[in-house]
Amino acid sequence: MKVKKFCNGIMALLVLTSVNAGESNQVTGSVTYRERIALTPGARVEVKLLDVSLQDVAARVLAEQTIEVTHQVPISFSLAYDPAEIDARLSYAVRATIFNGDKMLFTTDRHYPVLSRGNGSEVDLVLVRVGGQQSSPARPTLTGKKWVLQSIGGEAISVAENQPAPFIQFVPQGEANIASGNAGCNSFNGTYEIGSGELSFGNLASTMMACPQMELEGRFHQALGQVNRFAIGSDRLILYSSNVEVAQFVSE
Repeated sequence: MKVKKFCNGIMALLVLTSVNAGESNQVTGSVTYRERIALTPGARVEVKLLDVSLQDVAARVLAEQTIEVTHQVPISFSLAYDPAEIDARLSYAVRATIFNGDKMLFTTDRHYPVLSRGNGSEVDLVLVRVGGQQSSPARPTLTGKKWVLQSIGGEAISVAENQPAPFIQFVPQGEANIASGNAGCNSFNGTYEIGSGELSFGNLASTMMACPQMELEGRFHQALGQVNRFAIGSDRLILYSSNVEVAQFVSE
């Protein structure tokens, strides 16, 4: 009987230890922005822990949290993750966006690394405004702007000094919606379909010039091929594959 009680005690201790260890597998921090603008009822914060190790595929979501706004910034978050999915050799980052309905108000505009390569599990995010004047009745649109690529899969792009940054433009032409631009070397054009928050591209035809740096061009085309929805502000466009961010642009 004593042996049985002893074993039961050991098992309880192991379970308790496991639970406590799981509680520490979290990325925590806060979300804020510098503008003196109050968030309105109905706003929400979406925070995601991403695996940004692979440059040629969309960032993988390891954990996410949606926070209904009940007070003004700073807003705390806690992302519980599975430690078995963390590899010290890989790269991880946290991104956040503040929405009001389907309208994007604020978002992260730079890389916030965590968990590996000397980075810890706490991070404070400073978001930038993307929604324009809140009192403006105008709804942001894709057309009429040149959208210049800033990041792919949550990582900022690096463009050589003599290489133009990839960009895309959306031009309605009669019954067809035309997307055209430059991927950093070759020009491209094709069709796109758009709905309420939904966006997808048809086959994009491209010129075939050979350039010294083609890796970014390949990543850019691959990202566009994954897109099925978008979020837009007055000067910022984010393309998604379901809930995974694949590319981010600013208007020029």
